[in-house]
Amino acid sequence: MDSARAFLIAPGHSLNRLLKHVLGVGLRGSLDGTCTVCVSKRGAFVYFTAKGIGMQVTMGIDGRTPAAIEPAVVQLRLLVEVVRSVRTKLLSLVASDGYYTVFTGDACFHIRTAVPEEHCDLAPCSRLAHVASLAVMELRAILMAACQPISCLDCGSAPPMCTCR
Repeated sequence: MDSARAFLIAPGHSLNRLLKHVLGVGLRGSLDGTCTVCVSKRGAFVYFTAKGIGMQVTMGIDGRTPAAIEPAVVQLRLLVEVVRSVRTKLLSLVASDGYYTVFTGDACFHIRTAVPEEHCDLAPCSRLAHVASLAVMELRAILMAACQPISCLDCGSAPPMCTCR
């Protein structure tokens, strides 16, 4: 689990712009958008270490020991808030080997649910995958309540018209 990481990736700098606009959050990281440091307007710093372990430090409390947190949980909470706030109320969700990919119309998010092994093969990370699958259900519930229905990728129909399932 040490090397497990969760990613939010958007084309170009659109994720940074979106998060700054919606949440007042700025991400600093590699060019592919990998989040290494996240500063939240709610008063917390979230650090993602080289081994992918999330550390949260609350602002204004000196000497507080950083608390280890699940990286996927932090990333998915941000994703849920962004999805709630984007103007485009359409969302597509694709599950593939090692990732959940979420398209909001404004950005594309890859949520990693597997750990790269020595030879760059993706090995399942059950804990991370479980967190991601719970978030998928949460996202679906939010979107069903507040947004247009999610279209089926196979037939293009929205529930209950979809006959693929």
